Amino acid sequence: MTEPAPSAAAPPSMVLVDRHVGFIDELREFIKETGGLPLDRSIALALKRIPAPTHLPACSSSRRRGRRIDRGALEEMAIQDEIKRYRAEVEEPALAMLLQRKASSPSSAAAVRKEPLPEAIDGDGSLYRELLAGIEPCFSAAVAGAAAPSVTRLSLEISWPPGRHITSYPMSACIASCHRCFLVLYVGGYRPGVSVHHQPGFYLVYNASANSVAIVPPLCVNYSSHCDIGAGVAVLCCSIGDGDCVGSYVLAELLLHIDSRNFLPTNKATLFIWDSSSCWWVKRDQLVLPQPADHAADEQGTTTCSFHAHLAFAVSFSSICWVDLRTGILVYNHIHSEQFHFIPLPEECITGKLRNRRSWQGQREPDEYRTMCCLDRQTLKFVSMDESYSQECPMFTSWTLRRPLSPTNWKWEKDAVSSFCIRDLWDDQLYRDKLLRPLMPRFPVISTQEPGIIYFSITDDYKHNHSHYVLSFNMDRRRVESVYEVPSDKNAITLPPRLFTSDFSSYLNKTKAWDLMHGRREGPVEGEGDC
Repeated sequence: MTEPAPSAAAPPSMVLVDRHVGFIDELREFIKETGGLPLDRSIALALKRIPAPTHLPACSSSRRRGRRIDRGALEEMAIQDEIKRYRAEVEEPALAMLLQRKASSPSSAAAVRKEPLPEAIDGDGSLYRELLAGIEPCFSAAVAGAAAPSVTRLSLEISWPPGRHITSYPMSACIASCHRCFLVLYVGGYRPGVSVHHQPGFYLVYNASANSVAIVPPLCVNYSSHCDIGAGVAVLCCSIGDGDCVGSYVLAELLLHIDSRNFLPTNKATLFIWDSSSCWWVKRDQLVLPQPADHAADEQGTTTCSFHAHLAFAVSFSSICWVDLRTGILVYNHIHSEQFHFIPLPEECITGKLRNRRSWQGQREPDEYRTMCCLDRQTLKFVSMDESYSQECPMFTSWTLRRPLSPTNWKWEKDAVSSFCIRDLWDDQLYRDKLLRPLMPRFPVISTQEPGIIYFSITDDYKHNHSHYVLSFNMDRRRVESVYEVPSDKNAITLPPRLFTSDFSSYLNKTKAWDLMHGRREGPVEGEGDC
């Protein structure tokens, strides 16, 4: 009797995602695969062909364009000449062969679909078209030994034409925000309001339900008059999509105005909204944010403000929250009112009002010992590690915020059961078996499926190459559920993970082969009470 083929395992409904995004240079890998030399080796050989100092004085009599050239200038010219030769004779032919192989590969039919470029991209259309065509998101498998939910990392496989402006900078990318099936990334050095030096880059939006990616052009911002609010761009899923519809989303970038007198951020801001249905950036300027002021306002109603968002996430299908883990939550209702309201943290958690605050916190950033997440449209969860009033060790305490979308009827409730002392973690047998030494947990993350589960990142500086661990702790049972070590990359470098929880994995693999061929896609049914 023939056994039936095993069905594909259903993707987990929630995963831990690392914000760090890696790059896989397919062109470089293809050159290596076909026996070609990498660029750095080729440059090294070109430099060896320069005559040795015994035959070439420190100030050579060699002339180019009638000028005397020293050895350093000769090496610089040799490098530039070799880069041009390598690009024309190695990279460009290799890219043509790589693209031909990818086009003829059977897996190309299941490749990530590329959304059409928006009309907002004017003169750079050809450049962005090349960048979009040569980018493929790739999600890693679960980390070995990790208990469910698994940890997922995103890498971008790139096959971009050589010599483009963006490739002349060190490649970088990070996941800024996630909501439902949408992930939004910063690709390149572009970060609006962060630096006065504009670096190339763009937004990349991945739709897990449609298995597609879209490029959103960067903002044109006056960096001398605006600064970022902290957490970066936020994505709001407006609809999941059904049938041929791939769903719609909104990107929100909130930039604070800078006071020209003291160069400090103020309570005035500019909100940039990108709606996927219209594909244009819409600007709302001169907004007055209801944040706690540092001092009295002037005649124009302007005051400096120290609000700095450590987190940004969506609530329901209507609102976005920017969270300062020291002071409170700035809530923006995009769908119903287009208005902001502010919710302060519980009184005893506001920085500066913590009693008996000790030196263990020092200059640590608040997201190292605090976090917040959305459980559903009516509930936010807040966890803080602060000094106990009666013990000599830090205590983790959790709070629940009811009705966060209401400007007046919100309410904080302290969770008496879901609190624990850090010694409960250190004394756990599984912790002792894996880590042995008491180490301070950092960067807590709340499970959106089981709010009693908290994930921590732990770094052991005494082990080789700074070993990093991720552990899950059950606050209700006061026990460690799982501990695993973060694996190193191919260069034996281990980066500390910066995790967040997401349910985008539940939208993966919804596209059947038959539906893909006929342009039909399936999506999950929208939940009534989901966040």
